[in-house]
Parts: sequence; structure tokens; C-alpha cells
Amino acid sequence: MTGADGSRGGGAGVVNGAYTTTYEDGSVQKGTVRCVGMQQPDNGLFDIHMSCTTKDTTGTASVIWGCNYLGEPGPETPLGCVGGIQGTSGEAKGRNGLMTMEWYSDTASRGTGQWYRGQ
Repeated sequence: MTGADGSRGGGAGVVNGAYTTTYEDGSVQKGTVRCVGMQQPDNGLFDIHMSCTTKDTTGTASVIWGCNYLGEPGPETPLGCVGGIQGTSGEAKGRNGLMTMEWYSDTASRGTGQWYRGQ
């Protein structure tokens, strides 16, 4: 898309993958994730916005991420992200939480998160 200043923007992409969650008690949960992301206009709060759906044996959740490049923007540059999560089915249905993520590549990321109390 062409912005008001005439520059081109709006690069987008889709990522599918697997994730492993390690809980405070040491238990592990594996799941899948699918995200669609899009570049944002220059001088915005975030360089990229992503919307994701996660699925594991306990249910599904929707995640919204805001990410910035951790260095010079480019396809190999890691991202630092903050996000919100909402349970959409299963044990976490109706619960909300927050997360952070450091994304190194399509196959390497790490982060932390927590659900808010209550339902």
C-alpha cells in the first residue's frame, strides 16, 4: 500500500509453528500456533503487528502482538514483542493475560506470560 508520503508499506506474512510452554511447576504443554503479521507505518509505536491463534490439548487462544526490530530492520533481525492473550475455548476460555516474546526466526523464540486471576 502507498502511504500519504508516497512510500510503500504493508509487507505481510503468515507463520505456522509449534510451541512448548513450561509452567512454574515444571510441567510442559506443547501446542501449535498460526500467525499473520503486517508491517506498520514508520514512526508508529510498533514496527509489526501480528494476530495469532494457538491450540493445545487444554484449548485455544487468540493473541495480539506488537513487535519492534531489535536492530536494523530486515528479514533476519530479531523482534521484541509484547502481547495480549485471550482464551477462546477449553480451560482458559474467557480469561485474559499478557506475554512478552523475543523472536529470533521462524523456528526460534522465547518469552514469558501470565494469565490474569479469575475468569
